[in-house]
Amino acid sequence: MPVWALSLLPKQSLFKLAIGGGMAFLLMVMCWFAAPIIVLKHIPLGENQSQFDDYIGAADQIESKYHVSINWQEVMAIDAVLLQQDFNQSSTALAYAMAKRFVKEEHIRMQRTCTDQDGNSYDCSYTQTVYTKLSLDDVLDGLVRSGELQPEQIEDVKRYTLVNATAMLAGGGRGGVPLPPEQITAAIGTALQVTGGNLSWEPVLQVLVMRESHGNPGAVGPYPVWYSAKWGYQVAKGLCQLMQPTFDAYKMDGYDDIWNPVDNLIASIRYIQSRYGSPYNIPALISGDYHGY
Repeated sequence: MPVWALSLLPKQSLFKLAIGGGMAFLLMVMCWFAAPIIVLKHIPLGENQSQFDDYIGAADQIESKYHVSINWQEVMAIDAVLLQQDFNQSSTALAYAMAKRFVKEEHIRMQRTCTDQDGNSYDCSYTQTVYTKLSLDDVLDGLVRSGELQPEQIEDVKRYTLVNATAMLAGGGRGGVPLPPEQITAAIGTALQVTGGNLSWEPVLQVLVMRESHGNPGAVGPYPVWYSAKWGYQVAKGLCQLMQPTFDAYKMDGYDDIWNPVDNLIASIRYIQSRYGSPYNIPALISGDYHGY
């Protein structure tokens, strides 16, 4: 607004304009200074990527060994309080030890009666070991009972889980924007035809695409994860978030661009067929605590 125009406004309007402008400036200053405080209070602050990798890798190891999916940020949040955010005191082994606390081991007696070759019955019961996930509350209660954590520190731990650290760590990559729904549908249809997949898979593949990349063919995983001794750390890429060695193993001739939506879907479908038989068999994809495929 030009300065001369201010003289035409009633004094009451000028007063409201001044108050409104002052409040807007104050809000901007508060946001400027509050943003770092919000991050400090709600994100476990590793000094470098390797410190985050200790906890991310620990969660991956737990899932691989016990088939239990845990949230690496919850593990790191506990140490953020116990170590007062000094992750130089932690290590790969200590991160794994904390992650292991989220696993409950039970030995269940399976009652069974067998029959020998003479027709005589005998008890052939056995004990089966079952692993399940403990909730964050269960783990915190255990730490309080053992004296490692004070009751008043429970809320401090939970505060470090309020902001999604995985999203905060995201960065770099190829970028790109989500495809329109009709283009995703068309890409899925083409990939199913090329691979000979069942056309009834289209709806669940839509869910997979949205859960993995939000429909963005240029999406890159937020952090590298351990793939194998041969390939080391890898990041997930593309519409279905495949790691490069997986894409290379399941791609088809002439469809070898991981960033191409159809090529990425073709490799993903072939991988799913090999591992699960059908995308409908992917654990927790449709509903539940989905952690990738």
